[in-house]
Amino acid sequence: MLCADAYVQVRVTRVILEVGSQGILGGQVVVTDVEGELQLTRDVNRICSSLTDQVRSIAGVPTAVARGDLTQKVDIQVEGELATLKTTVNSVVDQFILVNVRVTRVALEVGTQGILGGQARVEDVQGTWADLTRNVNKMASNLSHSVRSISEVTKAVAMGDLGRLVGTEGILGGQAYVADVQGMWKVLAGNAILMATNLTD
Repeated sequence: MLCADAYVQVRVTRVILEVGSQGILGGQVVVTDVEGELQLTRDVNRICSSLTDQVRSIAGVPTAVARGDLTQKVDIQVEGELATLKTTVNSVVDQFILVNVRVTRVALEVGTQGILGGQARVEDVQGTWADLTRNVNKMASNLSHSVRSISEVTKAVAMGDLGRLVGTEGILGGQAYVADVQGMWKVLAGNAILMATNLTD
């Protein structure tokens, strides 16, 4: 009987070490022809199986998020510290969704639909989320200001008001002054200034 006990102990210890310490999930104790030790092996296998299911369920959500899938949530029933981990993971997903919806709305409104002045409002964000929201809001605000400034000068010139100054630098004629712009917006502002200058000469 001592030999059978040692046989079971070796297999139980192997599975407990694999699952509990080494993170190798899915291990099961397999013993054959051993009387009286079946309940122990069943209990160990049940614990290992339950832990494996819980960890895989929780780990699947960050994996999905890393792929850009925000539809996944941890829905397995867990207790104790695993319940805290479940709540934390699901909260992170909720935060991703909230920031994504609000920031995307502003980007679409300002960048695609031409609705100027939009701002993303996301409550209780911190760190990178707050930085991202702040940067998108600044971009939307700068873009709105740039478009409005160019529009005012163009409208004034079209109405014959060649002396109209919009954010001027003291140059006679309408000027579209837009700070810190680059790329296409700089070209548009330059073209509006050139148009006003040509019309006043």
